[in-house]
Amino acid sequence: MRGIAYRDQVTAARRVHLVDGTYELFRAHFAPRPEHRDPSGEDRKATVGVVSSLLALLHDPEEAVTHLAVAFDNPIRSFRNDLFSAYKSDEGVPPELRAQFDPVEEAVRALGVVVWSMREHEADDGLATGARKFAGEVDQLAATLAAQRDDALFYRRLATLVDDVPLAESLADLEFRGVPRAAFEAWCDRIGARTLRTAPRRWQE
Repeated sequence: MRGIAYRDQVTAARRVHLVDGTYELFRAHFAPRPEHRDPSGEDRKATVGVVSSLLALLHDPEEAVTHLAVAFDNPIRSFRNDLFSAYKSDEGVPPELRAQFDPVEEAVRALGVVVWSMREHEADDGLATGARKFAGEVDQLAATLAAQRDDALFYRRLATLVDDVPLAESLADLEFRGVPRAAFEAWCDRIGARTLRTAPRRWQE
């Protein structure tokens, strides 16, 4: 599906999709899509956008999703900030978007999808770990050689994805078994997304 960020590793008949949820959240927030507020008046445009994108992915026959996990930077701070204070952080994130970091994780879980909430690491580290854990070796980022060896090693550490984050789930846990109707409908009611109540095409048995 155009626009949704995922890494796909094919294992036998399985199609494992690992999604960068933070990227999707930002994309949905800044996209020219309709505004959405929950019954209490809180902005939930980005959260509804992420749910809509995931449903589109799950409904796409060409993607044929069998296993799925979504990783989030929550907060946008990691061990890399301890190495380099100017590394990306929450600074400058619109408050109405920052306020959706927890709600979007709740929303994705309501879809019956595994969530990896990264605290000391980044979403990309979770994706790299999942790709390594479930589908063998993956390419890490190539570090640019600098004139000074110490600088080169330092920036290499900043740029290299961690692929041994402790992830509790097995591949079987990532299997998408359908949207849990009660949990999803309750979430839709809580945020006033009534049009999404009937959007899923595959419900859990």
